Amino acid sequence: MTREEFEAAGRAADVLRHTSDPVNAEFWMGYLRGLRRHFHGEHFGTPEEHALWSRLADEQGDDARQARGIGYRCGVVGTPIAEAMTEAQLLRVVDGGGKIA
Repeated sequence: MTREEFEAAGRAADVLRHTSDPVNAEFWMGYLRGLRRHFHGEHFGTPEEHALWSRLADEQGDDARQARGIGYRCGVVGTPIAEAMTEAQLLRVVDGGGKIA
């Protein structure tokens, strides 16, 4: 990922974070952090932080934390913004029971 691609994806994700519903806003916060980790590598965050953010996607019972983790996983592998937008659209709360499907 070039610096230009990194910066463009970051700007787009930041706009989406500010214009999304609360759960998708959490997705974009996670995506931004993952994107920084992807671009800067191990110089951004610690291995423990990376493990924590990665695990959030598997948590049940807290939609916001789970969405943040899913977003992080998208960002950390360098998912292009258009594909990440598709992932974010797939997030939806099922039965209000704290599960994202």
